[in-house]
Amino acid sequence: MNVSAGRFFGSQDDGVNVHATHLQIANQSSPTTVVVQFMQHQSYGFDAFFPGDRVQFTRADSLEAFGYGTVKTAALQSTLGCSADPTTMLPCQIALELAAPLVGARLGVDVIENLDYTADVSITDSIFGRIPTRGILVSTRGHVVIQGNTIALGPTDPHLHIADDAASWFESGPVADVLLAGNRLLRGGTATRHLPSIDVAPSNTVNATVHRNIRIIGNELHQVPGSTVAAVSIKSVAGFRMEGNTIFSPGRKIPENAIVSASNCSGVVVANNTVIA
Repeated sequence: MNVSAGRFFGSQDDGVNVHATHLQIANQSSPTTVVVQFMQHQSYGFDAFFPGDRVQFTRADSLEAFGYGTVKTAALQSTLGCSADPTTMLPCQIALELAAPLVGARLGVDVIENLDYTADVSITDSIFGRIPTRGILVSTRGHVVIQGNTIALGPTDPHLHIADDAASWFESGPVADVLLAGNRLLRGGTATRHLPSIDVAPSNTVNATVHRNIRIIGNELHQVPGSTVAAVSIKSVAGFRMEGNTIFSPGRKIPENAIVSASNCSGVVVANNTVIA
């Protein structure tokens, strides 16, 4: 996916939102036959798998892989009504025949992701403004570059959000290669003073490594007066670097060791950033 010189103003949701979909493993009638289910009311009734697709089986609580497989056949379960009435999401299920047995799935809990539909993303030289949610959301294990953009006049949520979720929206998956470089992230209004500009927040409830290799290099991050939080919040990340950024923090001199709030992370480097109070 490539976005260049875009203008995103006044949208009613994230300016750019890129993710795949977790489907819940609902039933397993044999070692190689499973039924998987769309879980979020805006995702249903489309062909999410094709013969030959590579898939990952994921623990819903840790978001860690517990196996991989290949799809032999896939069939949308039209007898359940979801293709006859596409406004009815639950239950909307797909029967999958796998090339090898699936072992250890917790039915009605764990999820599956199609690895062959995880986008590379390039978002460059674009402007985002007057957005009531996030400027950009990316949750894809492809190569991600977000460079030279301005996200201004909001959003009311973080400018950049990296998710991975098997609990509510069921938006997959982990990131493995993200570069955020040379962007201007501008805050407006007091409603954002308790939110980070960049938020890496997978839904895991069990400590585990979810995301990897995130670099935040040479950006401008503008906090609003009265801000009380770190500029960046990260959770369950292995390999994070924040270097050479300028943080404008009116009335609050943030020490470098408080620029990033990290939970259950490893390999975190925060260096050579400038805070202007």
